[in-house]
Amino acid sequence: MIDFGACLSFGWERLKNNPVFYLVAMVLFGIFCAAISFAAQVIQLVVMLLFAVAAEGAGAGDEAKQLIVLASLPFSLFISIILGSPAAPLLVGFFRGVKREYDGGQAEISEIFSGFSSLIPSFVAYAVSVVIVFLGGICCLVPGLLLSPIIAISMCHIADDGSCGAWEAVARSFATLRKEPTIILWGIVLGVLGAMGALLCAVGLLVTIPLSMAAFYAVYRQVEDGGGKPGATMDTISETTA
Repeated sequence: MIDFGACLSFGWERLKNNPVFYLVAMVLFGIFCAAISFAAQVIQLVVMLLFAVAAEGAGAGDEAKQLIVLASLPFSLFISIILGSPAAPLLVGFFRGVKREYDGGQAEISEIFSGFSSLIPSFVAYAVSVVIVFLGGICCLVPGLLLSPIIAISMCHIADDGSCGAWEAVARSFATLRKEPTIILWGIVLGVLGAMGALLCAVGLLVTIPLSMAAFYAVYRQVEDGGGKPGATMDTISETTA
């Protein structure tokens, strides 16, 4: 059973004791994602305009034009996934730093970039996971919501096992969900917690997002450890919160 209180305490204690790693990681990740998001939006707009111009040039009627423009959406989605996937190695590097702290060590800033040693697996696993969640959301909002944790879980698996391949990471993420379905609930709770930082003029995101991500890794490890003895840092925190 997941000790959510201990996981949340772990995230807070690590953020408080090693703020440089967590804050630098979030700043770098935020800058990277902002640049990717801007590029993706520009390219999506260009693609939709090209489809619209093609429809106009073909002399299509209004309904046909709308269908042709709608046909550009899958291409836009594909572009978003491709452009967003390079952020995956940063996630893996971040989780590797959290892993070190979970096991009783202290993360260094350089570990943020360690995920690039698993560039292709993290890139592909992230893209596949995003597509799965997106398709689940199209079928119905609930399946997409239930599947949403597989993105972070697949990154955690690659962070834990440097030899883990992309498809293996995605398969393991589904196995993790089957092993302990409540991880879905805690993932949603932590996602809401992370987003709450936006209420503080977005500055709070530098605190709530790394806290929630570190706590999620602790939740993931509790599931993977099968309720067994967690890392040294978690032991200490569990004792102090008891």
